[in-house]
Amino acid sequence: YIIVSSVSEKQNWLSIIKEFLDNSECVAQSQQNHDYKDNIYTFHKEKLLNVNCIHQISQSVFLLGAVEGLFSVHIKSENEQVKHELVPIVGPKLVNDFVFLPKLQLVLMIAGTTKELLKCNMRTVVLNSELSQMSKPVIDVVRIVDEIRNNQPSKNNTTMSELKEINCITVSRCNELVVIGSEHSVSVLKWQDTQFVVTKILKTNVPTNCICFMPSGIIFTTNSFYKIDIDNNFSCKRFFTDSLAKSHDYRPMFVCELTKNKEYLLCYNVYGVFVDSDGKKTRGGEMKWPYSPNSFAFKKPFLIIVSESEICVIKITQSCCVDEDTWSITSTKQPKDKAVLTINRPKLLRGSDICLSNTNDFQGTCSIFQLDPSKIIKNSLASNDTLNTLDTQDTCDESEFSFTSSMLENLDEPEENQKKVCFNPNIQFNNN
Repeated sequence: YIIVSSVSEKQNWLSIIKEFLDNSECVAQSQQNHDYKDNIYTFHKEKLLNVNCIHQISQSVFLLGAVEGLFSVHIKSENEQVKHELVPIVGPKLVNDFVFLPKLQLVLMIAGTTKELLKCNMRTVVLNSELSQMSKPVIDVVRIVDEIRNNQPSKNNTTMSELKEINCITVSRCNELVVIGSEHSVSVLKWQDTQFVVTKILKTNVPTNCICFMPSGIIFTTNSFYKIDIDNNFSCKRFFTDSLAKSHDYRPMFVCELTKNKEYLLCYNVYGVFVDSDGKKTRGGEMKWPYSPNSFAFKKPFLIIVSESEICVIKITQSCCVDEDTWSITSTKQPKDKAVLTINRPKLLRGSDICLSNTNDFQGTCSIFQLDPSKIIKNSLASNDTLNTLDTQDTCDESEFSFTSSMLENLDEPEENQKKVCFNPNIQFNNN
């Protein structure tokens, strides 16, 4: 309803609203042609799921981990129409994350009310993800805590409690090491024969939300950035501390490898700095975020920054932040390889690729889609130089670690034989 003082004023308002809607429709159609994302599934109203993670099983099958449990999405083409089928899978509930270990043929999950580590056979996961709903797929899991308790009786209940309330998990490339960050510790598990064993547990005061492997160690975040030295009996030391961040209590959020063992990007909640493998700054400038970010992801060479209503994609090049002046995304000194997507409440999903969800409150829908950073940048460059913001609101259809005096392990132990470990080059991300 429009309540105004006269009929003519009402007509004026209707004309303005109609013009606005027509323009919005044109913009939406124009952005659909950008083809920067692939829609995986759209949930409607009362059938909404709270999805946390996703893994692509095949070209047409995706595995979803949600608060409600495990589900698979089957994408089929029938009569020149694309159909998306959601299949529930009997298995663990409250699935927060999962990682695939192809060399061990295992899948590790963080699930349950205590957010603990679970293990299952990868072949079983793949086969059941591809089954239809009529086949009633089931995925059985094993609690890692039970395995460790049975095979490492020397580990007490205190150790077992550190393997719960897990926030993040990262696996080395050859699947030999698994590092998990929880509310109060960082734990390193090593694969031996047919099982994982606890190698090191480090107590923390601040939750760990991001872990990054490097050829000679492991970087993780707490109230600062720390490094675990794999070749020195998993000893740990502070990797990088910025005086400005320390004085203002800026929060470390994300770390990623830009070039193999040469340069890393350390992201605080306000800005990011470039460092080498020893934690020394490699570039004079810094990257400053325009808004407080919720999460980050990195898919070489693109950095994805997710905030409350935007997704910013930046191509990291050798020329970024080489000057001493702090470079800001909102400054006039803009890089050409940058684009911003305006999306309602985007949520970065954990998994094997850059996938997100966004909610349309007006339509009562939530869409899961796969993002292609290279297409976003390419389309942004091809469009108007002044147009660096793409509105996607109406295009989603169905088509801290501070060392404490009470460590569980003594970090300053004698050096063991050198260990060679391969590391996972996959997409790096965090999601707070």
